[in-house]
Amino acid sequence: MRTARSPFIVALLAVALAGCSSASTATGTSAPVSAAPTPSAEASPVTGITAGPRSSALQVQARDLRLVRVGTDELALQFEFANNTDRPISPDTLGIDQIERIMVLVDLPRGTTYEMLTAQGLDGRLSENNGDDVPPGGAATVTAVFPAPPEETTELAVLIDGMLPAQVPVQPAGSPTLVDDPVLQASSEGEPRVGTVLCPAVGPADAGGTKKTVIRLPADVLFAFGSAELTPAAKQAIAAVDDESAPVGPAP
Repeated sequence: MRTARSPFIVALLAVALAGCSSASTATGTSAPVSAAPTPSAEASPVTGITAGPRSSALQVQARDLRLVRVGTDELALQFEFANNTDRPISPDTLGIDQIERIMVLVDLPRGTTYEMLTAQGLDGRLSENNGDDVPPGGAATVTAVFPAPPEETTELAVLIDGMLPAQVPVQPAGSPTLVDDPVLQASSEGEPRVGTVLCPAVGPADAGGTKKTVIRLPADVLFAFGSAELTPAAKQAIAAVDDESAPVGPAP
Protein backbone atom coordinates (compact mmCIF):
# COMPACT_ATOMS: atom_id res chain seq x y z
CA MET A 1 0.00 0.00 0.00
CA ARG A 2 1.48 3.32 -1.03
CA THR A 3 1.72 5.92 1.73
CA ALA A 4 0.10 9.34 1.45
CA ARG A 5 2.11 12.17 -0.04
CA SER A 6 1.76 15.88 -0.68
CA PRO A 7 -0.31 16.83 -3.78
CA PHE A 8 2.80 17.08 -5.95
CA ILE A 9 1.01 16.76 -9.28
CA VAL A 10 -1.14 19.83 -8.56
CA ALA A 11 1.68 21.96 -7.17
CA LEU A 12 4.64 20.56 -9.12
CA LEU A 13 5.82 23.73 -10.80
CA ALA A 14 4.93 25.81 -7.75
CA VAL A 15 8.24 24.52 -6.41
CA ALA A 16 10.06 25.96 -9.41
CA LEU A 17 7.83 28.82 -10.55
CA ALA A 18 5.23 29.95 -8.02
CA GLY A 19 2.07 31.21 -9.70
CA CYS A 20 2.97 29.58 -13.02
CA SER A 21 1.68 26.48 -14.76
CA SER A 22 2.93 24.05 -17.38
CA ALA A 23 1.19 23.13 -20.61
CA SER A 24 2.38 19.89 -22.21
CA THR A 25 1.39 17.61 -25.03
CA ALA A 26 -0.34 14.26 -24.66
CA THR A 27 1.49 10.98 -25.01
CA GLY A 28 0.96 7.81 -27.00
CA THR A 29 2.04 4.19 -26.66
CA SER A 30 5.22 2.30 -27.39
CA ALA A 31 7.04 -0.98 -27.16
CA PRO A 32 7.47 -2.81 -23.82
CA VAL A 33 10.38 -2.00 -21.56
CA SER A 34 12.75 -4.61 -20.16
CA ALA A 35 13.07 -4.81 -16.40
CA ALA A 36 15.98 -2.99 -14.86
CA PRO A 37 18.59 -5.00 -12.98
CA THR A 38 18.36 -5.30 -9.24
CA PRO A 39 20.45 -2.76 -7.35
CA SER A 40 23.99 -3.99 -6.81
CA ALA A 41 26.71 -3.10 -4.37
CA GLU A 42 28.91 -1.77 -7.17
CA ALA A 43 29.88 1.87 -6.83
CA SER A 44 28.19 4.25 -9.26
CA PRO A 45 29.88 7.29 -10.83
CA VAL A 46 29.95 10.23 -8.43
CA THR A 47 28.92 13.75 -9.46
CA GLY A 48 28.45 15.25 -6.00
CA ILE A 49 25.05 16.80 -6.87
CA THR A 50 22.39 15.79 -4.35
CA ALA A 51 18.70 16.67 -4.00
CA GLY A 52 18.12 16.64 -0.26
CA PRO A 53 14.85 15.82 1.51
CA ARG A 54 12.11 18.46 1.51
CA SER A 55 11.05 17.40 5.00
CA SER A 56 12.96 16.03 7.96
CA ALA A 57 10.10 13.53 8.41
CA LEU A 58 11.21 11.56 5.32
CA GLN A 59 14.98 11.38 5.05
CA VAL A 60 15.51 10.29 1.45
CA GLN A 61 17.91 11.77 -1.11
CA ALA A 62 18.62 11.68 -4.82
CA ARG A 63 22.41 11.42 -4.78
CA ASP A 64 24.85 11.91 -7.65
CA LEU A 65 22.24 13.37 -9.98
CA ARG A 66 23.32 13.28 -13.63
CA LEU A 67 21.68 14.27 -16.90
CA VAL A 68 23.25 12.64 -19.94
CA ARG A 69 22.19 12.92 -23.58
CA VAL A 70 21.27 9.61 -25.24
CA GLY A 71 21.59 10.06 -28.98
CA THR A 72 20.13 13.30 -30.32
CA ASP A 73 16.52 13.12 -29.12
CA GLU A 74 16.67 11.72 -25.60
CA LEU A 75 18.07 12.69 -22.22
CA ALA A 76 18.62 10.29 -19.31
CA LEU A 77 18.12 11.34 -15.71
CA GLN A 78 19.94 9.02 -13.34
CA PHE A 79 20.51 9.15 -9.59
CA GLU A 80 21.01 7.01 -6.50
CA PHE A 81 17.84 6.81 -4.42
CA ALA A 82 19.31 6.86 -0.89
CA ASN A 83 17.21 5.70 2.06
CA ASN A 84 18.38 7.40 5.25
CA THR A 85 15.33 6.37 7.30
CA ASP A 86 14.98 3.51 9.76
CA ARG A 87 12.61 1.47 7.57
CA PRO A 88 12.57 0.03 4.02
CA ILE A 89 11.28 2.50 1.39
CA SER A 90 10.79 2.05 -2.35
CA PRO A 91 11.18 4.92 -4.86
CA ASP A 92 7.52 4.65 -5.88
CA THR A 93 6.57 5.65 -2.32
CA LEU A 94 7.43 9.15 -3.52
CA GLY A 95 5.66 8.78 -6.86
CA ILE A 96 8.83 7.78 -8.71
CA ASP A 97 6.97 5.26 -10.85
CA GLN A 98 5.80 4.59 -14.41
CA ILE A 99 2.20 5.67 -13.85
CA GLU A 100 2.34 8.94 -11.93
CA ARG A 101 5.43 10.14 -13.80
CA ILE A 102 5.78 13.23 -11.64
CA MET A 103 9.50 13.90 -12.02
CA VAL A 104 9.99 16.99 -14.17
CA LEU A 105 12.97 18.79 -15.72
CA VAL A 106 12.73 22.58 -16.06
CA ASP A 107 14.77 24.85 -18.32
CA LEU A 108 14.18 28.01 -16.35
CA PRO A 109 15.80 30.58 -18.67
CA ARG A 110 13.78 29.25 -21.65
CA GLY A 111 10.58 28.58 -19.70
CA THR A 112 10.35 24.96 -20.87
CA THR A 113 9.40 21.78 -19.00
CA TYR A 114 10.25 18.19 -19.94
CA GLU A 115 8.30 15.18 -18.69
CA MET A 116 9.20 11.50 -18.89
CA LEU A 117 8.83 9.82 -22.28
CA THR A 118 6.16 7.15 -22.78
CA ALA A 119 7.33 3.55 -22.92
CA GLN A 120 4.26 1.31 -22.77
CA GLY A 121 0.62 2.37 -22.76
CA LEU A 122 0.52 5.28 -20.33
CA ASP A 123 3.69 4.12 -18.59
CA GLY A 124 6.81 6.23 -18.55
CA ARG A 125 10.32 5.13 -19.47
CA LEU A 126 11.60 4.40 -15.99
CA SER A 127 13.76 1.60 -14.62
CA GLU A 128 11.46 -1.02 -13.14
CA ASN A 129 13.27 -1.38 -9.82
CA ASN A 130 11.24 1.60 -8.62
CA GLY A 131 8.90 -0.72 -6.68
CA ASP A 132 11.70 -2.57 -4.88
CA ASP A 133 12.27 -1.74 -1.22
CA VAL A 134 15.57 -0.05 -0.44
CA PRO A 135 16.77 -1.05 3.06
CA PRO A 136 17.71 1.56 5.68
CA GLY A 137 21.09 3.01 4.79
CA GLY A 138 20.92 1.51 1.29
CA ALA A 139 20.63 3.00 -2.20
CA ALA A 140 19.33 1.97 -5.63
CA THR A 141 20.04 3.42 -9.08
CA VAL A 142 17.00 5.02 -10.73
CA THR A 143 16.97 5.85 -14.45
CA ALA A 144 14.33 7.85 -16.35
CA VAL A 145 14.33 8.99 -20.00
CA PHE A 146 13.11 12.42 -21.11
CA PRO A 147 12.98 14.38 -24.38
CA ALA A 148 16.32 16.04 -25.06
CA PRO A 149 16.54 19.83 -24.69
CA PRO A 150 18.19 21.98 -27.38
CA GLU A 151 21.94 21.66 -27.80
CA GLU A 152 22.48 25.08 -26.23
CA THR A 153 20.89 23.96 -22.95
CA THR A 154 23.70 23.37 -20.47
CA GLU A 155 21.74 22.66 -17.28
CA LEU A 156 18.22 21.89 -16.05
CA ALA A 157 16.40 22.04 -12.73
CA VAL A 158 15.44 18.54 -11.56
CA LEU A 159 12.18 18.30 -9.57
CA ILE A 160 11.48 15.07 -7.68
CA ASP A 161 8.62 14.69 -5.22
CA GLY A 162 9.74 14.80 -1.59
CA MET A 163 13.10 16.37 -2.46
CA LEU A 164 14.43 19.88 -2.95
CA PRO A 165 15.04 21.11 -6.53
CA ALA A 166 18.59 20.79 -7.86
CA GLN A 167 20.35 22.38 -10.82
CA VAL A 168 22.15 19.67 -12.81
CA PRO A 169 24.46 20.13 -15.82
CA VAL A 170 23.61 18.36 -19.08
CA GLN A 171 26.43 16.00 -20.10
CA PRO A 172 27.14 14.92 -23.69
CA ALA A 173 26.29 11.48 -25.08
CA GLY A 174 28.81 8.83 -24.09
CA SER A 175 29.55 10.29 -20.65
CA PRO A 176 31.00 7.59 -18.34
CA THR A 177 28.76 8.80 -15.49
CA LEU A 178 25.74 7.08 -17.08
CA VAL A 179 25.21 3.54 -15.76
CA ASP A 180 23.78 1.12 -18.34
CA ASP A 181 20.10 0.22 -17.90
CA PRO A 182 17.68 -1.64 -20.23
CA VAL A 183 15.33 1.34 -20.19
CA LEU A 184 17.93 3.31 -22.14
CA GLN A 185 17.52 0.93 -25.10
CA ALA A 186 13.69 0.93 -25.06
CA SER A 187 11.78 2.81 -27.75
CA SER A 188 9.24 5.60 -27.31
CA GLU A 189 6.14 6.54 -29.26
CA GLY A 190 3.74 9.45 -29.20
CA GLU A 191 4.42 13.14 -28.77
CA PRO A 192 7.22 14.11 -26.37
CA ARG A 193 5.90 15.65 -23.16
CA VAL A 194 7.39 19.11 -23.61
CA GLY A 195 5.56 22.10 -22.20
CA THR A 196 5.79 25.83 -21.63
CA VAL A 197 5.90 27.49 -18.24
CA LEU A 198 3.05 29.99 -18.31
CA CYS A 199 2.99 33.00 -15.98
CA PRO A 200 -0.33 34.90 -15.78
CA ALA A 201 -0.46 38.67 -16.11
CA VAL A 202 -3.04 40.61 -14.10
CA GLY A 203 -4.28 44.17 -14.57
CA PRO A 204 -6.65 46.31 -16.68
CA ALA A 205 -7.50 44.67 -19.97
CA ASP A 206 -8.33 47.84 -21.86
CA ALA A 207 -5.74 49.10 -24.27
CA GLY A 208 -5.68 52.56 -22.72
CA GLY A 209 -4.94 51.42 -19.17
CA THR A 210 -1.69 50.64 -17.45
CA LYS A 211 -1.15 46.90 -17.37
CA LYS A 212 0.36 45.37 -14.26
CA THR A 213 2.33 42.19 -14.78
CA VAL A 214 3.03 39.88 -11.87
CA ILE A 215 5.82 37.32 -12.31
CA ARG A 216 6.82 35.15 -9.37
CA LEU A 217 10.19 33.41 -9.14
CA PRO A 218 10.65 31.25 -6.02
CA ALA A 219 13.64 31.19 -3.68
CA ASP A 220 14.12 27.44 -4.24
CA VAL A 221 15.18 28.13 -7.83
CA LEU A 222 16.73 31.57 -7.46
CA PHE A 223 19.05 30.67 -4.59
CA ALA A 224 21.13 27.66 -3.67
CA PHE A 225 19.96 25.93 -0.48
CA GLY A 226 21.11 27.94 2.57
CA SER A 227 22.59 30.73 0.41
CA ALA A 228 21.59 34.34 -0.27
CA GLU A 229 23.59 34.47 -3.52
CA LEU A 230 21.69 34.37 -6.82
CA THR A 231 22.51 31.35 -8.97
CA PRO A 232 23.69 31.90 -12.58
CA ALA A 233 20.36 30.42 -13.79
CA ALA A 234 18.47 32.89 -11.59
CA LYS A 235 20.38 35.84 -13.07
CA GLN A 236 19.51 34.62 -16.58
CA ALA A 237 15.86 34.18 -15.61
CA ILE A 238 15.64 37.70 -14.13
CA ALA A 239 17.26 39.15 -17.25
CA ALA A 240 14.76 37.26 -19.40
CA VAL A 241 11.85 38.57 -17.29
CA ASP A 242 13.22 42.12 -17.63
CA ASP A 243 13.31 41.74 -21.42
CA GLU A 244 9.76 40.36 -21.51
CA SER A 245 8.33 43.11 -19.29
CA ALA A 246 9.98 45.99 -21.17
CA PRO A 247 7.39 48.34 -22.75
CA VAL A 248 6.79 47.98 -26.46
CA GLY A 249 6.22 51.05 -28.56
CA PRO A 250 7.90 54.21 -29.85
CA ALA A 251 10.58 55.73 -27.69
CA PRO A 252 9.47 58.87 -25.80
